Amino acid sequence: MDNARMSTGGGSIVEDGAISLYGNVWKSFELPTPYNATGNTYIEFKAELIDEAEGHAICAEDDLNADSYGGFHRRCIVFAGTQFDAWDDNHVLKIEKIEEGTTLVKRLFIGNLFPEVGTEIRYISFVQDNDAMPAQGSSKLWDIRLFDITPVSQFC
Repeated sequence: MDNARMSTGGGSIVEDGAISLYGNVWKSFELPTPYNATGNTYIEFKAELIDEAEGHAICAEDDLNADSYGGFHRRCIVFAGTQFDAWDDNHVLKIEKIEEGTTLVKRLFIGNLFPEVGTEIRYISFVQDNDAMPAQGSSKLWDIRLFDITPVSQFC
């Protein structure tokens, strides 16, 4: 994965298959092979909240437009932050909010976030929003996986 984008006021360290975020940062990595999103697509990840910022999220992206946190497509999954309740459900997918010192292990259906047939997930982005205090906040994410589960037909 190559670093595609980082905002000012923060940074990240990638080590041993995990990304640690510090301060106000948005970091994207291009997938070596784009993943074709379907109506059966899931994402799985682990996240640890160390020092709460305004927002903590992981995003599955088809491009690097910064609209995912408030634009046309809902592609970011928010799991923590002091502004968690303030974000619009139409722009982000909110899951249970974790507290500092907590590790989240999550498997989520995201196929409905990609209604356009043939959409490719080309980037995984990590957002740690903290505009008010750009040097504060810390989180870690690892074991990130995209996959499809084909439903089993049931007959009566």
